[in-house]
This record gives sequence, C-alpha cells and structure tokens, in this order.
Amino acid sequence: MIKKNIISALTVMTALSSFSYAELTAPAQLPDRPVQKMISTEDNKLYEQIYSKYKDKFNKLDVSLLENRQELQKQLRAEKTDWKKVETLTKKKADLKAQRELLRYRMRAEMKDNNLRAGYPVRNHHRTGRTAAPRG
Repeated sequence: MIKKNIISALTVMTALSSFSYAELTAPAQLPDRPVQKMISTEDNKLYEQIYSKYKDKFNKLDVSLLENRQELQKQLRAEKTDWKKVETLTKKKADLKAQRELLRYRMRAEMKDNNLRAGYPVRNHHRTGRTAAPRG
C-alpha cells in the first residue's frame, strides 16, 4: 500500500512538473504587428518619377564598373602585367563605386524629402530592369 502511494505520488509530481516545464519552454506570444500601410497611387507615381530620374545613371555606372572589372581582370591575367594600368583601373573602380553610393544617397534623400521610404514598393527597386553589359 505504501509503495502504491509513493508510486502514484511520484507519477503525479512528474506529470505536474512536465506541465510547468512546457509552460516555461513555450514560445512567447508576439504582439500583433501593425498593418503596413498601402502605398497610394500618388506616392507610387512620385516614387516612379524619382526612380526613373536615377535609373539611367545607375545603369551607366554599373556598366562602367563591369567594363572596368573586365579590363582589370584582363590586365591581371596577362603574361606581362602593366602595374601602372592596374593601379589606374583600381583607382577608377573605387571612384565608380563611390559615385554609385553617392547617387544612392541622393536618391534616398529625395525619397525621404517626399515622405517615401527608399525601396518602398519593391526592395532595391533601382536595380530592377537593369540592362546587362555586353560580354566578351
């Protein structure tokens, strides 16, 4: 009889401890997220206008960077490397990247001035529809 009482007491204690452990390990309930506001047609038109103003500039810089990278690789793979040209191309590459970053900052600042978030309708929107540079 005592054994039965001890076994049943241990069973109850084990069951109760597993329930309390489950409560501790259960994921916390996250607060409800606010509903993201939909972009209005006026904002969308303004966004497209700002984006189209910078699109060609981004594409030109990207093509210039690609051409620069190809020329740099060509110089580095040559049998006799012209280190002056490699240095010039490396500096030009850094300058093109800086121009692209400054252009991105200008576009984001213009969007912020118009109460738009950079990349609002589509993330990295200025990168979509980019024309690929010719290869070879």
